[in-house]
Amino acid sequence: MTRELVAIAVALAIVVATTTIVRFANGAENDDLILPPKRYDKPFRGNVVENTARDKDDLTELCWPNPLAAKALGCSIHFSYSPQGPGTCYIYIADEFTLFWWKVSADAVRRHEIAHCLGWPADHPK
Repeated sequence: MTRELVAIAVALAIVVATTTIVRFANGAENDDLILPPKRYDKPFRGNVVENTARDKDDLTELCWPNPLAAKALGCSIHFSYSPQGPGTCYIYIADEFTLFWWKVSADAVRRHEIAHCLGWPADHPK
């Protein structure tokens, strides 16, 4: 009986691990929907400070007063302290569960938000 329980536990662990791997491997199918145009999809030359929200409510608070904060997958704030340099880009990214739910990767959200720090307007023109 003990051997059977061990075999069942191992089989269950394999199923759970496989399901998790497949789930996360397929989790970024909507990335193309949020990526910025090529002219804004480049590295930020200043400092980038990235934070990940604990959950959706946390992100809503971090992104306030953005009127779309409750629906956002991320947000950014660009501070330029001197005319000589690009300043600092602060990025807030949704938690892993929210990103998975919407099938986007943290990398796609990061690139999207950096594009805003590089001047991509909030109405997202292509």
